[in-house]
Amino acid sequence: LQTHHSLVFGPKKDPTDPLRRDILRRSSDFQESVETSWSSRFRYALNEVNSFVPQLTYARLDDKTREDANTDRDTLTLNVAMDHDLTSTWVLFGGYAFKNVSLPKNELRNSKSNGGRIGLRHPLSETENLEVVFTGQHTAFEDGADNVDFGFEGKWKHLLGPRTQMEITYSDSQATSYTAQRRRFRGRGLSLAVEHELTP
Repeated sequence: LQTHHSLVFGPKKDPTDPLRRDILRRSSDFQESVETSWSSRFRYALNEVNSFVPQLTYARLDDKTREDANTDRDTLTLNVAMDHDLTSTWVLFGGYAFKNVSLPKNELRNSKSNGGRIGLRHPLSETENLEVVFTGQHTAFEDGADNVDFGFEGKWKHLLGPRTQMEITYSDSQATSYTAQRRRFRGRGLSLAVEHELTP
């Protein structure tokens, strides 16, 4: 369960402007959204070098602001993937992804996406792993519009201890905004995560 809060201030205005107070009041409210997701994933070894890895994910985004018609959504994602051992250290993986997005307050922005991903995993040492993945998807909206987006992600994992792992991820992708008249944007991000197993 994730809850995000943001506080945004409006631009400076002339103090004599009668709209100044209203602009500051409306743009300095806390904006809250809650995203809850469930995911199921398993791996089945087909033979010594190939594995079948399906994953099903359901996510619900609930925006707490008044302007939530283009934000509240339910997302169902199905990934059907394969892992193939190229060598004892290099793993090629990829597969098909289907995504269904439903906006209960604005059904014209419902969409269905079909896409794929392909990538490589490689252990750099006994404690480090590197993974790169390229993605592409075609999205068709309920109102007839469609778009194609591409993305890249690089992930470095480092084992800090017997049950502690650090993960650094860089992502670079294209996306189409639901709220900005379907304008396309390029998003880049860097994240750091630490995972610790409380018990074996």
